[in-house]
Amino acid sequence: IEAKGENGNIVFEPQRESWKGLYVINADKISVLDSVVIRNTKALEDSLLILTGGVTFYSSDVQMENVVFDGTEAEDALNIIKSNFNLKKISIRSTVSDGFDSDFSSGLIESSSFTKIGGDGVDFSGSVVKLYKNDFAGIKDKAISVGEASSVQISKCAIEDVGVGVAVKDGSQATLEDSTVKKYKLSAAMTYMKKSFFSTPSLMINKSEFEKEADASLLRQSGTVMTIDGRDVTETEFDSRNLYEIGFMKK
Repeated sequence: IEAKGENGNIVFEPQRESWKGLYVINADKISVLDSVVIRNTKALEDSLLILTGGVTFYSSDVQMENVVFDGTEAEDALNIIKSNFNLKKISIRSTVSDGFDSDFSSGLIESSSFTKIGGDGVDFSGSVVKLYKNDFAGIKDKAISVGEASSVQISKCAIEDVGVGVAVKDGSQATLEDSTVKKYKLSAAMTYMKKSFFSTPSLMINKSEFEKEADASLLRQSGTVMTIDGRDVTETEFDSRNLYEIGFMKK
């Protein structure tokens, strides 16, 4: 798909309450969306085809700039699977569940915002991603969720009013640099194991600011790796399964 608003935004929206969004699969060239607004999507379920995203790219590379996702009833406002992506100046807001879900994909998210999110702001599984100069606010669950052997670099991001700032789990590796995390319910950053068949997760934090003193803001499950400015964060004993059974992380 190629959608470029030259004299204003191109708007995709339903005639009534919601619609089943966009699905791009096995595209032979990159999709480009520029100056586009996508409103009030829901998931697409048709016989054996079940999609979790209001907008889905599967094995289809995509580039987006100045794109707004405003309102979705789907599990993910945007889901990119087995693709390369470049997202710049996108805005995802007012979701029932997650904002952006990357599965087995690689890309960059830059100068973007995620607000009023009912689940995770961004969720990575088996992905390699860089996040640069992004804002997260009003996130019920995790602003940035890094799981299933993902590798994620986070720099110059501002995170506020969230359940958890950055969560790294299940064989994933992440770095957090020159960023801020304020007004969190559980932790500014945490490392833990959810699925035992993955290797140890790790998070390296440098030059970042938290609402409280570092050790009071960070939660490192015993057996995982977390450092801040070169020193190890104190380990804590807890059962991560309990996190998903009560409170804002309940699934």
